[in-house]
Parts: sequence; structure tokens; C-alpha cells
Amino acid sequence: MDDSVKKQVESLRTRKKRQKLSYAVIAERSGVPLSTVQKVLGGITENPRFETLKALEQALSEAQYEETTSSYEIQKVREVLPPLSRGGKGSAGKNGAYARQGAYTVDDYYAMPPRSRVELIDGMIYDLPPQEPDYQFLISSVYYEIRKYIETRGLSCLPIMAPFDVRLDCDNATMVVPDLFVVFDRSKAFNRSLVGAPDFVLEVVHPASREVDLLIKPRKYREAGVREYWAVNPAREQVYVYTFEEEEIDLQIYSLDEEVPVRVFAGDLRVPFAAIREAASAFTG
Repeated sequence: MDDSVKKQVESLRTRKKRQKLSYAVIAERSGVPLSTVQKVLGGITENPRFETLKALEQALSEAQYEETTSSYEIQKVREVLPPLSRGGKGSAGKNGAYARQGAYTVDDYYAMPPRSRVELIDGMIYDLPPQEPDYQFLISSVYYEIRKYIETRGLSCLPIMAPFDVRLDCDNATMVVPDLFVVFDRSKAFNRSLVGAPDFVLEVVHPASREVDLLIKPRKYREAGVREYWAVNPAREQVYVYTFEEEEIDLQIYSLDEEVPVRVFAGDLRVPFAAIREAASAFTG
């Protein structure tokens, strides 16, 4: 790699860091394959093609960054987070089994038959997807990374895995069961339930729950006061990281080959999804 190309790649790497973009986002913006983006910006490719560098230059252009401030993420938010509809029939329930959608309460939730796996959001009942081994392994692996980080630093926050009820709005119309969450205020948790919003929530996107995980929950979590929400989508090999602490929603999209920073810990903890996937493949066969 000659000096001019090295300087160009270094400039692109600096812009990536400044704009806080993941490799997956750059790949979608530029049309360059994800593996190629990683190799070029990682300095692995000795002689990247002119067309590749040109596409990356456009995707990471300073003018685009200054004028639109991550227009790609804003567009994605609009696609993923339409206005939250309340009431109506919805698509919840097996075969439309829940006749009173929009009017159910926490009392109805607790009156469900034993072994029922459902959530209650704004008076609507949603069936939870099946607990598949590979999803459970992924969740428990992320939980381990978070718990290890908390314990080694002597932090007081609590990492909790499902099943654990979260009365998100402290009202009578919502009770969710996140796959994994972290709460900094331990007083919110008692009697096998949490009253109020966690600080961090992770959900694994299952084909049966895609609409809820990607359309309904991000906006609901934001409204309730959750600071950070991860939607891990194994089918697309991506992690959608929503940060709700600013006025505008910040959405970053990472590949499951990357280390993903946990922002509620100021990015000091990075979850190694590539290593988790490798371990999962050995575990699940």
C-alpha cells in the first residue's frame, strides 16, 4: 500500500471514529460488502480498489456528516419506529385469541394460565416467542459479560435475565418480560418484578416477535425512560443499538462480528459477539 492510499485509509478510519459509525452502517451506506469494509478500514487489504475507496469516501464524507448528522440513522429510525398505535386489534395473540385488545390490565396478566408466556403493552397482550437454545445461549453469554464487568468494578447495578416481570410505566396497562436488562436503582426490584424502567434492555429478535421488538418496544422503552435498548437480530446478523438519553433517538447498527460498546457504561464494556457466536456454534451444533 503506497503512502497516498495509506493516508486516505487513515482519513477514512478517523472519520468513522468521529461519526461513531459501525462497519455495518458504512457497508449499507456505501454498497461495499461488510467484509471488504472491515478489511480496508482495518488495514488488511494491501491495495484496495479505486471504486471501493471512492464509495467509502462518499459514505464517510464530511459534508454529509455536518449537514445531515447521521441521516442514515434518522432514516432507519423512521423506518423502524413509526408512531406507536394504541388500541385496535393489532396482530397480538395466537389466531386473534385476545378479544379485548387494548383493554387488558396487569390483573388480567397475572390471571393468565400457568406456563403462559405473554407480555402486556398498553392494554394489549402479545405472545412471547419460543425459548430456543441458541437464543438462550446468546442471552446468557451477554449476561455473563455484563455481570463480570459489574462485579469486577464493584458496581451496585443489577443485571437480570428473563423471566422477570417489568412493570414498565408503573401503571396498570403494561408488563413486559425483557430477555435481559440492567437496572442501576436496585430499589426498583422486589418480589420477582421491577417497577419502573430499567436503564439497559436487550431483546433477541425472533421471527415471531419481530414486529414487537423492532416497531413497538423501542418507542415504548423510550417513553418509559429506558436509556439504551439493544435489538439483537440473528437472522440479519446485526445488533440495533438505540440510545434514548438525548432529545433525538440515536440508532447505531453493528454486525455480529463486531464488539459492541454498552453506552450506559460509557462504552467501557464491549460485548464480543464474534466470540459468543463461535462458542454458540460449538454449543448448538
